[in-house]
Amino acid sequence: MNAHRADIAVSAIYITPARAEVVDFTHAYLSGGLVALVKDNNTSINTLANLVREYQKAASTGVVVGLCPTTEGNLGDGIFDYPLWRKHQGRWGMGSDSNATVSVAEELLMLEYSQRFHLRQRNIGASDDHPEVATALYLGAVSGGAQASGCNVDGIASGQCADFVELDVNHHAMALLPVEKALAGHIFGSSRTSVIQRVWTRGQLRVSHNQHLLHERALEDVVKVRQQLFA
Repeated sequence: MNAHRADIAVSAIYITPARAEVVDFTHAYLSGGLVALVKDNNTSINTLANLVREYQKAASTGVVVGLCPTTEGNLGDGIFDYPLWRKHQGRWGMGSDSNATVSVAEELLMLEYSQRFHLRQRNIGASDDHPEVATALYLGAVSGGAQASGCNVDGIASGQCADFVELDVNHHAMALLPVEKALAGHIFGSSRTSVIQRVWTRGQLRVSHNQHLLHERALEDVVKVRQQLFA
């Protein structure tokens, strides 16, 4: 609709002040917020505390939780209980539908810092296997994302797709860092600049010299859409 390719859309979507600035919503028919729906004969979930058991049950199924920290922060949705989910060996992946940023590094930074702010602790994402927070978070997101997407991208191994990310060792966030600190420089030290040098997916080069091969075309499309929005 914003791009003027459709006149009307029918969808269940929350009405927010930011969305109402660009979309002419119909009158709201339900003010629900975030709720938990249970069967009418369910007696096991009566309070938020009961959901702790549900975390364990959900994690035991092997389901992958999709986290979008910048979107959740943008919309004020709240903070995911990452320590509780991890306590039960829950799997998770990282995504975003944020209109403010599309960056894995920023999403992982937001995940860790929101947990620190909420719990008043540091190094929430670290694990026994990976004491470096950035490494633990990145590998956790890759593993869960591979499972959720059904793609063979869970590390460098036989049978996995040739998907690689090359970091720029000359970037100021990476300067003089040992290898085990590289992801920390990428996630926590890049300050909204990109440490990514090149990216391959399935063996094909997609990003070169810190720019996607379709970068210029994408920028032109962004400007066109903005012109349409303010026309």
